[in-house]
Amino acid sequence: MLSPISALFIPIVGIVLGVVGIVLGLRARKQPGSTGLATAGIVLGAVGIVLAIVLVVAAVAIVNS
Repeated sequence: MLSPISALFIPIVGIVLGVVGIVLGLRARKQPGSTGLATAGIVLGAVGIVLAIVLVVAAVAIVNS
């Protein structure tokens, strides 16, 4: 079982990595021939950010209950 501190830390790392995925996807989209992988990076980065935010909210709700 995770401690409350690590339960809040892991999704924050997910947010940072999601932002990195979006930025790299946007940069790759400007290069010819890599639009499919760039789009996948953007979409997966956004999904990662959303899931990480949901996990942070759930962890805060669990700790406060």
